[in-house]
Amino acid sequence: MLQVKGISVFYGDIQALREVSLSVSSGEIVSLVGGNGAGKTTMLKTISGLLRPASGSILFEEAEIHRLPAHRIVEKGLSQVPEGRRIFPRMSVLENLHMGSHVSKARKRREETLAWVLRLFPVLKERSEQFGGTLSGGEQQMLAIARGLMCRPKLLLLDEFSLGLAPLVVREIFAIIQEVNQQGTTVFLVEQNVQRSLAISHRGYVLENGAIVLQGEGKELLKNEYMMKAFLGM
Repeated sequence: MLQVKGISVFYGDIQALREVSLSVSSGEIVSLVGGNGAGKTTMLKTISGLLRPASGSILFEEAEIHRLPAHRIVEKGLSQVPEGRRIFPRMSVLENLHMGSHVSKARKRREETLAWVLRLFPVLKERSEQFGGTLSGGEQQMLAIARGLMCRPKLLLLDEFSLGLAPLVVREIFAIIQEVNQQGTTVFLVEQNVQRSLAISHRGYVLENGAIVLQGEGKELLKNEYMMKAFLGM
């Protein structure tokens, strides 16, 4: 479904990604893990069309997308939930959700999709008339993910959704991500929560200083000696 082939990305003279290659197959959950400053968010921004690679290519369903503007990439079926939630605080929960379905194909299925995401996140149904800014941090993150699902993406990109959330909320959202995947949405997950993200992933990649240093099945990576020392404190 998604193929990233040898991309390099720069911020001015600083190289953030170094000839990175990875893939996500239809139906998978794939995690990209690593420490702060490893280049994880840069990777998602590049896939989403917010940054341009200096070299390499990105293919989605065998078509190049790395030269397309971000809105065209969304139309093709990729949706990113950014780090920091970035909901519209002065709009209601329902209005926030409607903003996620602006793509023409999604508008036709808006009410059907709305019913689906409210079943996934029942707390949002209870809060549907509240301003987004009045929700708790965990509820805002649920709203951000639900908004990302409103365009019915083929591939959902999630960026550091667990940051700053209580463990119980994190556990609940990870369970919902698995349910979304089981219902047919492919997921590419960028996370610092290495333990939980790899535990639910079919495969994973480890990014350090802008380069892939390890890859493999999610649960096998958790047993890797380097991973246990570098990320799991073992």
